[in-house]
Amino acid sequence: MFENGRLTINHNTWKDGIASSPFVGCEDVRNADIWSKPGALLCGYKATKETGTAVTDFIRFMRHDESTDTVFAGGMSGRLYQRTSGGVWDDVKNSGVPVSEASECNGLELWKGYILFAEETKLHAYDRSSEFWYGDWKTFAEGKRNLIDLPHVMKIGQDDVVYMTDGRYIASLQEVPGQTFNASDSNTYTWNDQALDLPDGYVASTLEELGTYLVIGTYYTEVLNRGNRAELYPWNRTAASFNIPMRTKGNGVWQTIAKGNLLYSIVDRRNLKLYASNLTAFELQRELRRIDEDLTLHPDAIEIVDEEILCGIGDGNAENLGIYSFRDGVMQLRNVLSPGATNIEIGSVISIGDRQLLASWKYGSTYGVDIINTTRTTSYTTMLDSPLYTVGDALNPFSFAQIDVLLARKLSTGQGVRVSYRTSLDADFAPLHTFDFTTYQAVSSMNASSSLDGVTTIQLRIELTAAADSDATPELLSLTLF
Repeated sequence: MFENGRLTINHNTWKDGIASSPFVGCEDVRNADIWSKPGALLCGYKATKETGTAVTDFIRFMRHDESTDTVFAGGMSGRLYQRTSGGVWDDVKNSGVPVSEASECNGLELWKGYILFAEETKLHAYDRSSEFWYGDWKTFAEGKRNLIDLPHVMKIGQDDVVYMTDGRYIASLQEVPGQTFNASDSNTYTWNDQALDLPDGYVASTLEELGTYLVIGTYYTEVLNRGNRAELYPWNRTAASFNIPMRTKGNGVWQTIAKGNLLYSIVDRRNLKLYASNLTAFELQRELRRIDEDLTLHPDAIEIVDEEILCGIGDGNAENLGIYSFRDGVMQLRNVLSPGATNIEIGSVISIGDRQLLASWKYGSTYGVDIINTTRTTSYTTMLDSPLYTVGDALNPFSFAQIDVLLARKLSTGQGVRVSYRTSLDADFAPLHTFDFTTYQAVSSMNASSSLDGVTTIQLRIELTAAADSDATPELLSLTLF
C-alpha cells in the first residue's frame, strides 16, 4: 500500500496470493509459506530430486501403502517402480526380474495385496506376496479410440470396489462376498468392463467420490484441447445410468478431488479454472491467467495437504509451472520442482505423511521424482512480486530515500532478504538491496538507503533464502520504502 509517502509491503499485500493481474494484487507468490505463521512471509519448502538415476521414464501414477511405507509408481515405458522407507527407489521384481511386460502405465491402484496396472487395452495384476505378474489379465472394452490411448484412472470406492475409466465406459472389479480375492481364481472376483456407459463421444478422465456418489469427470472426443464441454457425471454405483450431469464450458475436466462436502475440479487446459461443486452446480473459485499455453494436466497430479488443494500444473513449452496451492480462496505457486518452472510436466503428486510430498516430473528427455518435506528453500528462490503501484505522475514523480525491513525473528547464519524493483512491467528487475546475516548479523530490524528518484510506478520483488538443509527461515513482517 502506498500512502502518505510510504510504500509498505506486508501481510495485507500477500494474504490473497496471486492476483488476476498486477494492477489489483501480487503478480507472483512462489515457493513461499504464508500459512504456518499467518502475518509473516516465510521461505517455502524445497523440492529435491530423490530418484537419482533409478527412474528412467515419466511416472504418471503413484500409490502409497501406509502399512509398509512403500510407494509404487507406474512409468510411461511400462516400468513398475517402488520406493521403500527411507527414499530408496528400485524396480518391482517379477520372480527376481524387473517387471517390464507392459508398454505404458495409464492407471495404477493397490488392492487386496495386488498392484493393478493398466496400459492401453489391458489390465495387469501383480501379486505382491508371491511376486507374480499376471500379464494381460483383463481386457478393457474400449482401451483406444482412433489409435489414441485412453486414460484408465482408478479409484477404490467406499464400497471396496475398484472403478476404472475407459473411454465412454467405467469398468469395475469387486471381490465376491465370502471369498478372498485371487487373480488366478475367477470365482473370487467379478470383472465388469462396462459397469456404466457414458454418452457417445465422451472420455472419462477423472474419478472421485463425494458422499455416496462416484463422480466422473470427462472431456469430449479423444483429441485433447478440442470442443467446449466440461462435464461431471454423478453415479450412485447401483443404477443403470448416471444422474443429470453438471455442465460448464471448457475443453474438459482434468483433475478432481473432494474436500469436505465439495468436489473441486480443474477445468480447461488453456484458461485454467478451479471450480467447486456440490453435485448441483459448478461455482468458479479461481482462474489461472498467467500461462498462455495448452497445458498438459495429468489426473494423478492433485492432492490435499493441510487444507491446501495441490495441483501439478505443467506443459512442455510454458513458464510459471509447478505445484499450485488453493486454500481459502488464495492461490500461489507453492512448489517449483527441481528442474525449474519452465518446460516441465508433472505426472503425479502424492502425500506420504509426516509432512512429506512426492511429485514426479518430465523435463525434456529427463525424468525424476522430487521429495518435498520440511527443508526450506535456498538461493533466494522464495519470491513475491508485489502489485504495480502508482506513486506519482509525469509532473510529480516520487523519490524514495530509505528502505526498512522488519522480521519477526533475528537473522541467523545463511538467511537473507533480497529486494529488487522495476518501474514498468516491460523492464527487468534491478537489485535494490540485500539484507543478509553476513552483512547485518543477528538483527530483526534493518535499514538502508534506496536512492530511487523520479518514480511514477514501481513494482517490488522480495526474495528470501534459508540456510542449506535447514527448517528455519526468515520471517518477514514488512518492507517499507519512504
